[in-house]
Amino acid sequence: MLDNSHYAMLKVLRYMACQKYLGKNYGAVMLLAGSPGAGKTSIAVSIAKAMGRPCVKISLAGVSDALFLRGTQTVFNHAKPGRIVDALVHGKSFCPLILLDEIDKMGSSIEHGCPENVLLDILDSDRSKFVDNYLGFPLNLSNVIFVATANSLEPLSPIL
Repeated sequence: MLDNSHYAMLKVLRYMACQKYLGKNYGAVMLLAGSPGAGKTSIAVSIAKAMGRPCVKISLAGVSDALFLRGTQTVFNHAKPGRIVDALVHGKSFCPLILLDEIDKMGSSIEHGCPENVLLDILDSDRSKFVDNYLGFPLNLSNVIFVATANSLEPLSPIL
């Protein structure tokens, strides 16, 4: 299916074959970089479809607040979970593919924290202890596949 819809997907197909062989839903982190209109989002959606996972898109363009991803504490009037928890709820799964769209266009806020720091926490090798401020307890994100898209690698932190 994926090979028919997109050219040169051998590495992705190998990864998917390993997952199927192991019988596991291990998560992964991928970055698709290329010019606008190159098909990055389409590739991510096709990967999710081929793996039988829901695909939930989180647009990061212009996001400069860590609370967008991590949620707000329940002591605030308009408290709500962050977009990561929303993605799990909307995907109705603890092993969706979460598309972090336009990761290169994020900003940062001194007042509410840098969203890049939240991404470092989420995309780290131990993703079993992500805490959303609204929920207040750890969530295991180790089975989630994160696919980020970027038009340019220059704005990205080398740590990411």
